[in-house]
Amino acid sequence: GYYEINTANVTVDGSCGSDPTSVVDYAIRLYREELNKNEGPYDRVYCVMDRDAHAKFDEAMDKLKAQKPAVVFFSAVSVPCFEYWLLLHFCYIRSAFTTVGKASSGAAALAELKKFWPKYGKGNEDVFEYLKNQINDAKANAVRAWADAQRTGSLNPSTTVHELVDYLQNIKNKKLI
Repeated sequence: GYYEINTANVTVDGSCGSDPTSVVDYAIRLYREELNKNEGPYDRVYCVMDRDAHAKFDEAMDKLKAQKPAVVFFSAVSVPCFEYWLLLHFCYIRSAFTTVGKASSGAAALAELKKFWPKYGKGNEDVFEYLKNQINDAKANAVRAWADAQRTGSLNPSTTVHELVDYLQNIKNKKLI
């Protein structure tokens, strides 16, 4: 891959769906299955989730935070949705995305992203290739947005996907925390 990370280092599995409870339960199950294999457990498990309007989001986050060892389990959460992380590749924005009529806050974030990337569609396979030259902008914007979210107490919008990206970028260099 682009960062010279092979599958011996990273496993990506999205077969559990997008509901935060399903994501966390699946991650815990995969981790426990790895404990029983000869190769040993995962060093880290990241649950990439959207806040959006998921009713059991807080319950899923509490369950993830309660997992042991705590140094293994992490979340990469986007509020309201992953498209906010993609939007940060183009601009810094901290105006809240809201539900209007039948259009969710996630749909509002998607509409904003499409102003910059009209051909974007959920599930596009070329997302990384299309955005790789803007990754540092996205990370800087995400750090700035996360700091503002912490300062103001308003997470909409914000993301911690940049923390996962940093971790992946540093695997090869062994600069892991």
